[in-house]
Amino acid sequence: MSVPTAHRRFMVWAGTGVFDALHREVLDRLEAAGELNWNVAILNAASLRATEGAR
Repeated sequence: MSVPTAHRRFMVWAGTGVFDALHREVLDRLEAAGELNWNVAILNAASLRATEGAR
């Protein structure tokens, strides 16, 4: 898949609420299982330096 295609699909999905719906579904399932704990937060991020000429 090309970068423009991936970006276009991401923008369409974001605009139609796909990611918000997925997030809500995960929260609902955690709540139903008694596993939702708002006192705990976990952050995960990756940071990479772009190579010269990379997009």
